[in-house]
Amino acid sequence: MSGNRHHVIPKFLLKGFTSRIKSNQFYTIVYLRNKTYESNIINVGVDKDFYVKKNKLDINTSITSADDSITDFENKYAKVISIARTLRDYEKIEPDGISDLIAHLCIRTKVLRGLLLGASNYLIEQTNKYFSNFDHFENLIKNNLPYLKKKILDSLDCYPLSKAQKEILVESAISKFLPSYLNDNQNFLKDQIKMLTDEILKKIPESIKETQLDILISQPSAKIRAEKYRQLNWFVIEVDFPLILGDSCCLFKVNGLEYLKSIDDKDDFINLIFLPISHYQLIIGSSDDRFNDNTQLANLNSEIARCSQNFFVSSEKSSQTMSLVKFLGNEMEFFLREEIGQIVSDYFSEPNSLGLL
Repeated sequence: MSGNRHHVIPKFLLKGFTSRIKSNQFYTIVYLRNKTYESNIINVGVDKDFYVKKNKLDINTSITSADDSITDFENKYAKVISIARTLRDYEKIEPDGISDLIAHLCIRTKVLRGLLLGASNYLIEQTNKYFSNFDHFENLIKNNLPYLKKKILDSLDCYPLSKAQKEILVESAISKFLPSYLNDNQNFLKDQIKMLTDEILKKIPESIKETQLDILISQPSAKIRAEKYRQLNWFVIEVDFPLILGDSCCLFKVNGLEYLKSIDDKDDFINLIFLPISHYQLIIGSSDDRFNDNTQLANLNSEIARCSQNFFVSSEKSSQTMSLVKFLGNEMEFFLREEIGQIVSDYFSEPNSLGLL
């Protein structure tokens, strides 16, 4: 990569899904929700300054860029994929290089940032919805009275009062004035919560971006992930249908879930990892010595599309591939709505939940 045009999917992966080559330029078919077109791969999955952290004092100056680090990694990983494409069906792959690549892709893609941003925004939305019922706000105060009393007592340290006097003052304030204050200021308190969450919403995108870039530069979580993936057995598999490549790149099959997911969680037991590397080749990491479950391949393209956020690419333009567009972004919807609403309700119902914020 160079300049401010950053590829969120490596070009060496996109080359495996070439629709044609002209003057040593590689083209692929890009499928969006509302458009399908052929494009030079140099223009696919490109975001301006995606891997640059801006200086907060001068927005025209970048203070950190993960671009150089990514370029160094790409040079190494491109060789891993080039070698894999020369292997025969079911031929084994050394785990080190491919494990490092999978770990790198997990923390590099736009899908990760999108999932985190979507989940954060939805969490704030559900928090606002939860507190639109003022009974929930009153319950929050009641569940956190010990914590609130302590904070008020601490604020009285600068006054020449004995501990007993402070405790009497706080108890009197809470028992006499708090209920009426809450009742008389419902709209004001709702507005304050809304102002606070709106301010948080403004800061979330840059905060998530900064965290992702810090991880990409230092690579601590990538190293931990790679070590986990090295425990798998890795193969190249040939398929008899045209594979697509999604903008999440890899897919994970973990214990307890029927569907695939674009990134594994810390405590997941991984059964399978899928990485399409060409229109007919797939790298598979398996917890078993061999990969024998061909039923996993039957719906693989639809799962790739489902776990893609914005687009996928293919070496061909066909009605069959076009039919996969309807699955785009479905993982995001499921990820957001499965548990977050319940998490908000459970969290703020817990005693002393304010003390954990």
